[in-house]
Amino acid sequence: LDGRPPAGPDDPLPLEFVMGTNRCDVWEVEYKHGVQSGPEVSVQVYGHLADLYAVATHPTDPDVFASAAEADRVFLWNAADCNLIRTSPTGVVGRSIAFSAEPVPSSAKYFPGWSPTSMKNQPVSAGHHIAVGGKSGSIAVIDGVTLQPLAMLKDVQSAVDDVKFCGGPRQMLAAGSHDLVVDVYDVDRGYVHLSRCQGHQATITHLDWSLPLYSPNGAGGADKPQRLLQTNCASYEILHWDPVTGRQVLVNQRDTQWESFTCVLGFSVMGVWPDGSDGTDINAVDRAKCGQSVVRDPKVPRASLGRWPAPDSCAELDGAGFLVTADDFGKVKLFNYPCVFNDAPYREYKGHASHAMCIRFTADDARVLTAGGHDRAMLQFKTVGVRAGDEPPVKPCAPVPKRTWGPIDGGKAYGWIEDKGTVNGTRTRGEGVGRPPPVAMPSMKYVPGSSPLHGEERRATWEDTSVGPTRQVSGAGAVAGPSVTLTPPAMGRSQSTARPATAATGSSGTIGPGYSQKHSRGEASFERGRYADVDDEAEEIIEDEF
Repeated sequence: LDGRPPAGPDDPLPLEFVMGTNRCDVWEVEYKHGVQSGPEVSVQVYGHLADLYAVATHPTDPDVFASAAEADRVFLWNAADCNLIRTSPTGVVGRSIAFSAEPVPSSAKYFPGWSPTSMKNQPVSAGHHIAVGGKSGSIAVIDGVTLQPLAMLKDVQSAVDDVKFCGGPRQMLAAGSHDLVVDVYDVDRGYVHLSRCQGHQATITHLDWSLPLYSPNGAGGADKPQRLLQTNCASYEILHWDPVTGRQVLVNQRDTQWESFTCVLGFSVMGVWPDGSDGTDINAVDRAKCGQSVVRDPKVPRASLGRWPAPDSCAELDGAGFLVTADDFGKVKLFNYPCVFNDAPYREYKGHASHAMCIRFTADDARVLTAGGHDRAMLQFKTVGVRAGDEPPVKPCAPVPKRTWGPIDGGKAYGWIEDKGTVNGTRTRGEGVGRPPPVAMPSMKYVPGSSPLHGEERRATWEDTSVGPTRQVSGAGAVAGPSVTLTPPAMGRSQSTARPATAATGSSGTIGPGYSQKHSRGEASFERGRYADVDDEAEEIIEDEF
């Protein structure tokens, strides 16, 4: 906004303002030559038109990714400069999205009118496709660069929650839907419907392709490998399929290597679920490519299986790597992979104001992209130490504290005293090393009464005048002789508010919030920070204490 006054009476006043639209775009409106000449409008930020559910990263270009919200548009982005490359309608309300694993050859027979180009607008013989699963059924296939429509698959009648391409030598597309089935299409033959996998009892939520299985007993012989499908559903089933025939594979697949791992259920990811989860808290997972097996050359059987370079932290372990998750609480977590035991360690990151619905690594594992549901936002995280050759972050060492030998707290006990520097020009000294610092405890006010032993009962009343936790008290009871008041400094609630205060314990019993206890030598009760006890032997104990 230009707040400068006009230079003269004939000088036009430039007007400029920024506005947000109901399509989540940010516009800049500028009157460069006054209000009479009309405004110039430019879009500064393009936004998603509805709740955002899906994000897909390019299989080879780490700077390119696509997103699909519950609207009829697809957005192609540049991760390097965080700018929109282009957007286009697809004809379906998007619910899932995926890039083809390998470039699809151009064909006048199967894809008439399609001339693939690179990101630099250079003509090429093959290009990547993008498949968009619709909320109400149907799957749109578009070009991965120009977003030109290529095919519309209408075999599905309900929402498609996940779509995945597999690599060569035979490229296929699998789509899991609310029809409780997985539909498989042959990409090289123009997305002809190949098979339908039926057997799940609920909605298919996630699916993954295996790496080629080069086996003489596989379908088609040794030179034509077989692939498998792994699927999850809303009823927590894990099933495996032969995508060519659509039949369920009942053989254990514990040693199968997967081209990607985005299923939230499975042996390799069973440690990502926190205690108390209901099975829907984690919406998406993704495994980093570093350290995992990969098909180097689909045309060369057996010798084609290689491995991505592993990060230094797990170079000694076969198949070890990293895994990220997105959950209902808007959190992003980074785990080791495989994650196979309960309460596995992780690192947590925040940013979304709503459910995090999808998460993906980029092609080089240098970034992690997340899609927020109702906040319609995409976040980009930079990884450190995930890729091979990453330098570990340099953390400055804490300075060595200066210590002097002397009396602790001015008493007769000597020890090392740490010098903490100056505060407001005053030199401060820390607590003695090897001795825990004093912790504030509730004030104890002793009120004399009469005791049966001396013809006078003595009653001790403990009043909590601070906000600190209760402490342990030794002795048979809290009874004192003369009136004594001990008032240490009060302690703030920042010390520990997540757990109840520590109960005070003595030979007369245990006290704490909500406890009331009777015993042979007296009666104890605790209510709102007050403790009262009558004990016959208290005076002797107090004399020993003081």
